[in-house]
Amino acid sequence: MNRANLIQCYVGETRSDATVRFVEQDIFELWRYRVEHVHHLQIFDPHSCLWVPQPESNRLPHAGPGFVNLRTAVVKTFFDQTDPVSGACCSQVRYFEAGQFIRLKHLVGAQVFSNSLHLTPALNRSVPHVTQQHGIAFGTAA
Repeated sequence: MNRANLIQCYVGETRSDATVRFVEQDIFELWRYRVEHVHHLQIFDPHSCLWVPQPESNRLPHAGPGFVNLRTAVVKTFFDQTDPVSGACCSQVRYFEAGQFIRLKHLVGAQVFSNSLHLTPALNRSVPHVTQQHGIAFGTAA
């Protein structure tokens, strides 16, 4: 299972109402542009972190060169949805703080399955199939 370079930041209208986000480093600037110019939200305190799958993270030291002793449990979440008309599958990967996905699950209409490739048709559309992989995000100093 692969490690991922992420940017951890906070998003909101103001710093006081901002919530944490983990965005893949490769798409961060595009994502940032969209958040700031389309949704008119602000990005606060962006800094890099390294997401490591749970089994591997258990073997790593708590801190290394360039890293602070920050270990945030982050779930790598795969959303796979099949278009009922074309049959094409659209996949997305998102990273959430552990526990945050449960609060956001209703927004995507998702049903969580354990390592299953099952799609459930509902109201003539497929419900996203969701699988999760637990890991740790090691953060760098902001």
